Amino acid sequence: MVPFKLLKENKSSSDKLIYQRTRLEKLGLLPVPFPVVLVGGTNGKGSVTNLLSQIFIEAGYRVGTNTSPHLIHFRERFQLNRKILSEEHMTKLILQIESDFENFPLGYAEYSFLLGLYGCLEAKVDLGVFEIGLGGRLDPANLLEAEVSVITNIDFDHTEILGNTLEAIATEKAGIIKAQKPIVCGQIPCPQAILEAAEKKGSPLYLVDSDFASPLEKKSGILPRNKALAIQAASLLQKRLPFSPELIPLAIQHTSVPGRLQELPWKFPLLLDVCHNPGGVKVLAEYLRAHPILGKNIALFAASPHKDFNQMIETMIPVIDEWQLPQVPDLSLPQALQKKLPQAKIYADTKTALQQIEKTLTSADRLIVFGSFYLVGETLCALGLESLP
Repeated sequence: MVPFKLLKENKSSSDKLIYQRTRLEKLGLLPVPFPVVLVGGTNGKGSVTNLLSQIFIEAGYRVGTNTSPHLIHFRERFQLNRKILSEEHMTKLILQIESDFENFPLGYAEYSFLLGLYGCLEAKVDLGVFEIGLGGRLDPANLLEAEVSVITNIDFDHTEILGNTLEAIATEKAGIIKAQKPIVCGQIPCPQAILEAAEKKGSPLYLVDSDFASPLEKKSGILPRNKALAIQAASLLQKRLPFSPELIPLAIQHTSVPGRLQELPWKFPLLLDVCHNPGGVKVLAEYLRAHPILGKNIALFAASPHKDFNQMIETMIPVIDEWQLPQVPDLSLPQALQKKLPQAKIYADTKTALQQIEKTLTSADRLIVFGSFYLVGETLCALGLESLP
């Protein structure tokens, strides 16, 4: 067992980033020999990252994708052409990372980024797409000089770290903007912090619904605005990595984002969504309204005590008929949630909840699992399903 499994998520300091940059440069690992796209923002990062990667996979390129967090396996965080590493391959990379950083205490975020970096370098990828885990300015992936940066949107999340105003959060997200390199933004209106950072660094700024349009169709699980962001970012790489625009519909068709409005085969209709802040839950509620069913919408819900779960519940109450609350490690105790949901049923764990829910569902009902990556991951494990192929 490697040490990263024992570490908690942490926020990198600027001093740690400086050390990592220096160390990686001495090792000859920076700058990287392939173009990079950084994808930051509050919600939608996974959708943009996966679709953007798929566009270039369809064009025949070798694409490394670094995402966070994972649902079941830490090795999900690095994918080569959207296939995850084997346990043996991941351990090999982690041991190399530990050897190279022997006297430097790495946290969870550093291991996650370095797994993606080492994986991309070993595979000699044509493109690296790196999803920002938290914020942007101090994220380890920001060590990479991106050809294109994407900021999906700005909303309230991780306020205890990023700040409690949208402009403060936008300032942290704007940290991924690179000098003279394009930035694609999906937040309308665009926050002042992003406008100022782009102007100061001489970075061309592309705004959704202004400089490029969102597709009208809504058939796939990827929201139109996130499709537009991925397509625009891909188009800005055309000179480095040419591809035919005719491949884009095929890429959309072949892109499924684990845990994001994900319908999975089960005995009854099952919808998974890792939305864990009010903005993400609002999107889920809109999706349920746009896709009505004959039976009941039954929610399996859990959320971190640091999240605004009261607002999340208020948003979903109009579209949910029954609430089920399992106990999940590191998430709020059901008793705290039950103050808002006095009719909800409480279960000792996720597996027990699913077993009991299964006894009451009909083919016309739909089970919606949401509120946390942890809960969606536990649900996948309890059902014996995988998060990625």
